[in-house]
Amino acid sequence: MADKYPARRFMYHEFIRGPRGVSLHRVVTVFGKKEFAAIRLYCKRNRISLYALAKAAIREYMQRHP
Repeated sequence: MADKYPARRFMYHEFIRGPRGVSLHRVVTVFGKKEFAAIRLYCKRNRISLYALAKAAIREYMQRHP
């Protein structure tokens, strides 16, 4: 069965510069550029990584949808 929404539809095709020069072009997101920038700023202010935030979101989702 083909995916209704292929992952590449939700990926930024341009290069996004992350902290310490790390490329974030593999980050799959349904957010726009402004929302993504706000999430990065939130992570920076709270001293957490985007990866840690994603893990917490997945963990919370799994608890709510067993």
